[in-house]
Amino acid sequence: MTGSLETKVNNVLRDLNVAGSKIRAGKLFDLSTLESDIQAINRAISKKEGQPPAADTGRLKRQIKTILAGLNHLEKLVTEKKGGQDLPT
Repeated sequence: MTGSLETKVNNVLRDLNVAGSKIRAGKLFDLSTLESDIQAINRAISKKEGQPPAADTGRLKRQIKTILAGLNHLEKLVTEKKGGQDLPT
């Protein structure tokens, strides 16, 4: 995986953790940066930025699955917060 793609993936994973913490604390979190980083990953994987393909596709697939699981968790947190339910940790 190229350095810039790895950086983008790491940024998304970090932002997912920060967003989850803020949502659990009842604070707002601007998801536009997260959305932008996910779009950048998509462009990089789609080779629209001219980057070489990921050398370790297995690792990239695992990280993408982790990102998707994180997004699902955020959705659950937001839904439960809106409903006034106790949030999972």
